[in-house]
Amino acid sequence: MDGYPMARQGLAGVALSLSAWSSFIGALIATCGMVLFAPLLAKWAIAFGPAEYFVLMVFAIVCLGGMAGDRPLKTFIAALIGLFLSAVGIDANSGVYRFTGDNIHLTDGIQFVVLVLGLFSISEILLLLEKTHRGQEAVKATGRMMFNFKEAASVFVVNIRCGLLGFILGVLPGAGATLASAVAYMTEKRIAGPTGKFGQGDMRGL
Repeated sequence: MDGYPMARQGLAGVALSLSAWSSFIGALIATCGMVLFAPLLAKWAIAFGPAEYFVLMVFAIVCLGGMAGDRPLKTFIAALIGLFLSAVGIDANSGVYRFTGDNIHLTDGIQFVVLVLGLFSISEILLLLEKTHRGQEAVKATGRMMFNFKEAASVFVVNIRCGLLGFILGVLPGAGATLASAVAYMTEKRIAGPTGKFGQGDMRGL
């Protein structure tokens, strides 16, 4: 959420390199955690039942409410649209075709990457073309492609904290990286408080 605002400030290279470095730290923490706690995690995953999955879904809804901010109605509508789109395709349990409209291309459901490209990437490309046509500079040019030591040090504690949080949530059956990323972002936003500029180019949001 903060990568594009940083790119508009002329820090696209810094945002990309810092994101790659943060991903490396998170992957390192996850790898070490899997090596050290693999037997325990395997027993934990097998013990997951309907009650645990229900609690996990409630937790996801609570996280969604926490990310709503000052626009809960829009967040609720977006969640309903997302639930509807995720229901398209063949039901994994019954094999029933849901909302496919007899279209064979929808039997596998709507792919997340295709949906994101259609909703965000194409619209953003059209906006950039419009601004370029009007003579406006959409994204500032940058001459620096790597973050410096000060920038890396400012987010090091954030990387460790989010890496541990992402590992704990990521190993939960059915949760995955999406929920872990959302919870980590929301946690850092709350920790930063009013001083944080999340959504406006804050490096801690990468």
